Amino acid sequence: MSDFPTHCFPEPVEELLKGLGPIVGSRPEFGGLAALFAGSIVSARVTIEVKKGWMLHTNIYSAIVAEKGEAKSPAIKFMCGPIFSHFGKTSSEYLSAMEKWDEQVVKAKHLPKKEMIPMMDHLEDTKPEMPWWGIITDGTVEGIRKVAGENNIAGHPSRIGRYNDELDGWIQSMNKYSEGGDMAFYLQAHDGDIHIKANKGEKSSCP
Repeated sequence: MSDFPTHCFPEPVEELLKGLGPIVGSRPEFGGLAALFAGSIVSARVTIEVKKGWMLHTNIYSAIVAEKGEAKSPAIKFMCGPIFSHFGKTSSEYLSAMEKWDEQVVKAKHLPKKEMIPMMDHLEDTKPEMPWWGIITDGTVEGIRKVAGENNIAGHPSRIGRYNDELDGWIQSMNKYSEGGDMAFYLQAHDGDIHIKANKGEKSSCP
């Protein structure tokens, strides 16, 4: 019998968590943690004022640690499947549209000047809109910071959910490319502070 407080969730979610055993052979706490992860992304525009002047965002770091064969990944993918699919679909469609747009730009640049200028103006007006990049499964700190900044410029939440199927993979990758800055970045990002980068030719700013 699990002591995980399923009753704290909305009733439909609670019913899902209680049914994880028959559905995917998993435990409610695994699905509950996945639901909290999904919720922190979906509620990206929500800020809580704990007390006057002290604002907190719904940021969460979580990990499931259990024996092999306890259906950790199936529970996560069952609960988070819809948002994984959504962000995968929108990012794939955007990248495909941008590839076609870039091809048109290259062709336009080879036109005579009189034709090129109006064509470039048209292409600028019809450039695919960047979707919200809300989920990543891999990425360096520099890459995450860049995507968060692009989200912010495009008017989307800077919030990014990072999902690693293996916790050890995330830990082992820390500081591999950023010369020791990974831990500091993740701690600062958890607080929801403004993060400014301006060295080695890279300049970015994002909440």
